[in-house]
Amino acid sequence: MDTQNPGQMPASSPETPNPEPAKNWFAAHKALVIIIVVAVLAAAGASAYFIMTSKVSPIALQPVVHQEKADTSAKVYTNSKYGFEFSYPGKYFLASPLIEQPNGQLDFDAQTKQLNSGLPENAEFLNVETQDYAELKPAVSCSAGELCEASQTDFNSNIKIINNAQLGDTVNMQQINGTVVSIGGQKGLRTNYFNPTGGDWDLAVILYDKNKNQIWLSFSIPAASKEEALASAEYKDMTSIISTFKFTN
Repeated sequence: MDTQNPGQMPASSPETPNPEPAKNWFAAHKALVIIIVVAVLAAAGASAYFIMTSKVSPIALQPVVHQEKADTSAKVYTNSKYGFEFSYPGKYFLASPLIEQPNGQLDFDAQTKQLNSGLPENAEFLNVETQDYAELKPAVSCSAGELCEASQTDFNSNIKIINNAQLGDTVNMQQINGTVVSIGGQKGLRTNYFNPTGGDWDLAVILYDKNKNQIWLSFSIPAASKEEALASAEYKDMTSIISTFKFTN
């Protein structure tokens, strides 16, 4: 018989623990995590697609155009036949008198070709014209209003008109109005008139050398009025050319 100590609870056999396995949070919420990841990836993909397919104004890439720079430095033209020279802005294409080449063709002389070398095709023209007094007829008869070729009589009349006027006077010479100016140590006629044939304004200076040969320098510009022509850069450049003109013989 087992003797049991009174007042002492019978010893019970210890219970074997049977705990529920600890659950990892991510494992427990695996489905939720997958849903969130899929949603984030879907949103990112949609954003990327929107950015790539959205209509963004393209940046217009302008082609690089290498423009020829006009030569603005001063150049000097010398005419040995009539004995004169002048300085002019190098941006202008010099249209000097044509001369007959060995092949019978008319072309600029070597000096003019050199002066015009490197100029862009759209360069503005500075015209230089000469007319030999000895090559003119003594006189030419024509009807009133008819366009006649120049004669020695015309040149003599023009020279007389210019020489008898004072500097700054306005005179009429062969139906061309102009102002008498000093050029190359003598008097010449500066004129600005509308040329209906070309539809341009001619800014010119006309003078005669000691042998009565005519020298004519001019610009032809598309101006809407005489006021616009007189305010042009060409008019200012002609003033500069006049100031540098000189006879060399």
